[in-house]
Amino acid sequence: MNRITLRNATDVGKAQSRELDPTCVRSETTEAIISAGVTTLAIPQDVADRLGLHTTGTRNVKMADGALRAVARVVVHVEILGRDMTCDALVLPAGVPV
Repeated sequence: MNRITLRNATDVGKAQSRELDPTCVRSETTEAIISAGVTTLAIPQDVADRLGLHTTGTRNVKMADGALRAVARVVVHVEILGRDMTCDALVLPAGVPV
C-alpha cells in the first residue's frame, strides 16, 4: 500500500489562478493499492462524493468477477510518491480500496 493524495482538480485549477484560497481545495489522503498491471485509477464513490467530483462520462469495464459494468468517470488531481498529475479515474462502489 502507498499513501496517495486526491484533490478536486477544479479546485486545484481555481487555487492556481487565485480564484480559490488554497486551503479550500477539497483533498483526501488515503492508502492505495498500486499494481504494475493496472492502467487506470479507480476510486470509491464515497471518496468521489467527499471531493465533490462530477461525472464526465461513463466507461464499460470488466470487473474482477468477470461482470461487465458501466461506471462513472471523473477527473481528479493525484499526488503519489512525490509526483502529481491530473487524470481520469473510474468510480467504483463505496468502500473499495483506491
